[in-house]
Amino acid sequence: MTQGPQDWTPQPQPYGEPQYGQPAYGQQPQYGQQPQYGQQPAYGQAPYGYPQPGYGPAGYPAPPGYPGYPTPTAGRRVSVVWTGAVLALSGLLIAIGSFMTWINTNVGTDSAIAGTDGDRDGKVTVVFGLILLVLGVLILARQGRLWVSIVGTVLSAITVLVALADIGDISDKNDTAQLIGRHLDVGPGLVMIMIVSLAALAASIVAICVRRSSR
Repeated sequence: MTQGPQDWTPQPQPYGEPQYGQPAYGQQPQYGQQPQYGQQPAYGQAPYGYPQPGYGPAGYPAPPGYPGYPTPTAGRRVSVVWTGAVLALSGLLIAIGSFMTWINTNVGTDSAIAGTDGDRDGKVTVVFGLILLVLGVLILARQGRLWVSIVGTVLSAITVLVALADIGDISDKNDTAQLIGRHLDVGPGLVMIMIVSLAALAASIVAICVRRSSR
């Protein structure tokens, strides 16, 4: 018995089975093919209509913070360089002034008394001066973090107070010495320490307030 021609009419696919050339639900689409509506995108592939991670729309850079885009990091903030030069020079002069004359007197051969003689405070100021010198060098090397300028401010303020206290002490002793025919004067070393300590204090305060990025 001769069979008739086969019926090539496309039969409807059962529910849930994919059409020819289309992946089933949850399967990865073929290479270069965008997922259809309702389908899950392949691993690492952006949803349809969205740019790939790390890339913005065509002709435009991706915004900062977008996945894959390197977020720029701000450099650390340090003190301005010129404050370090003032601080280093002031520290050097404070150390030198500590060995200079602090008291001039008309008594005997010891007419000049240095800051480091006896129990004078020059031994303290010479240490503070060397520390201020190191702090100034750190600022010059663009390593002037906030703590550097804070320490510089504290040490400079203490040095100013020491100089003021010694000047006042010499003035009081001069009033007493005049009663017995003696005379005491403030030496150039103490005057220099007073002036440069004020300069170091001003530079340290500016180093705290005015800061720039190290990059």
